[in-house]
Amino acid sequence: MATRALEFKPAKFAPRSPDLSRSDDAILDSVRRALADDPAFCACYIAFAGGFQQPRSMALCPEGAQGEIKIAVSDGIVTLSGTVPALLHRRLAGVLVGWLPGVLNVVDFLEVEDRKGNSDEELAKAVLAAIERDPDIDLRGISVEAQDGLVTLEGLVETEAQVRAASSDAQAILGVRAVKNCLRPREFGR
Repeated sequence: MATRALEFKPAKFAPRSPDLSRSDDAILDSVRRALADDPAFCACYIAFAGGFQQPRSMALCPEGAQGEIKIAVSDGIVTLSGTVPALLHRRLAGVLVGWLPGVLNVVDFLEVEDRKGNSDEELAKAVLAAIERDPDIDLRGISVEAQDGLVTLEGLVETEAQVRAASSDAQAILGVRAVKNCLRPREFGR
């Protein structure tokens, strides 16, 4: 069965500090490190042109190796293929890679081994996982709910910039149709 590619538009994944001068090799190295260093991918093999990285720590992932992510980069466009354990991993991989400087687009051919994770609860978990990994956001005080692709963000964050960043992170997740952002900056929530 052929996998339908998912293409993430650059506007959805505009890097926080774009660096359009980065070489494909530099982008490839950043993608490899971003995925290999994230705990969600500790049990995945990471394959790329000229190399293959073993899972980071089998001690952290006692269930053994799960999945293989193949990375290719051409003219700033990153293509991900292979398999990942769950839909959460597919959603998270696209966001993590899309945030990297120099990445103009992400084309996702990843297949999911366990297809059970397409519930509202799993979508909310994926959004929360993306926000949790965003260094510009203090996650404390944020709650996420999802219903039929509509994600609602509620709570208090430090700044208006964090309100916008959380909304952008949520919109970048595969399966999110719309975001209702009810976050408020603490300075206005007092």
